[in-house]
Parts: sequence; structure tokens; C-alpha cells
Amino acid sequence: MIDGAGIMSLSMEIAAPYLTQGTLKRVLSPWITGRVSLYAALPSRKFIPC
Repeated sequence: MIDGAGIMSLSMEIAAPYLTQGTLKRVLSPWITGRVSLYAALPSRKFIPC
């Protein structure tokens, strides 16, 4: 667990170094999400195209 994150879905490219170091442990190994979610946090609506 990193910073109290608990169980989460994370790409292997991001998780691999932490798995190698032993900081993270893979659980639910046969489980695959099958989709990618992307979120963006913007400080205001100023730069959102209309």
C-alpha cells in the first residue's frame, strides 16, 4: 500500500517498479479491467473548448 491507497487498478507499466521493490503486492491476479479510464482535473472551465 502506497500512501494508504489500498486496492486499486493500475497499469503494469506504472506498477512494475513498485512490484519489483516489494512496495506493492499484486492481488486478484487473474482479474483484468478490460478498459482504460482517464481523468483530468482542471482548476477552472477557462481552457475547456466549447
